[in-house]
Amino acid sequence: MAQGFTGEKAVKWKWLFIAAFNAMERELAALMSRESAALYALRPRWQPIMAHPDFTRAAPAELTGHKSPASITACRRRMREVGLIAGRSS
Repeated sequence: MAQGFTGEKAVKWKWLFIAAFNAMERELAALMSRESAALYALRPRWQPIMAHPDFTRAAPAELTGHKSPASITACRRRMREVGLIAGRSS
């Protein structure tokens, strides 16, 4: 049988661990937010494609101003390559 980690020191350690975990979670969320903002600043036409992954190719083309549905396919391929969306890779 394994010995438990109990007592006053264990409780203090637990709360310090939880606080550190929460701080790291906030840092990661902030990093993801900054990266998303930077990406969408560079590729603003990708945002509607990400927001509506179940749309056919024609619908995002109208939302983003792409000239053809084929350009939506190309954007989705690039987004898969960089890990923004899941799916088969080319």
